[in-house]
Amino acid sequence: MNIAVVRAEFNQQYTDEMLEAAQNKIEEAEAELRETVEVPGVHEIPLAAARLLRREDIDGVVALGAVIEGATDHDQVIAQNVSKQLIELSCEEEKPVGYGVIGPGVSWAQVEQRTEQYAEEAVEAVVDMS
Repeated sequence: MNIAVVRAEFNQQYTDEMLEAAQNKIEEAEAELRETVEVPGVHEIPLAAARLLRREDIDGVVALGAVIEGATDHDQVIAQNVSKQLIELSCEEEKPVGYGVIGPGVSWAQVEQRTEQYAEEAVEAVVDMS
């Protein structure tokens, strides 16, 4: 099984940890990490995922990012729209997308506690659905 990972660079201190956890889980699952694509933020994940899902050598995509609660509802808007777009892409391309985006509505402390878990669960979802 060939997996690609799309990682948001925004909140990099967390997404670096998420990427490492995802890489370890992919190896544990005896799958191959075919490609890692870095995008500026969570908002850009769907475009990169769409490009990867259309490739014949990619069986599924893992999306990694962190949308931390701020003073406005921006985190809600971004996370909900990205989630919807990734679900639609998965159905259109008939390939799984593992949603490893932490948030919305989370604090810095909550993100720190969830990085490994979200990344691993996103990989597991792709493996299980392939």
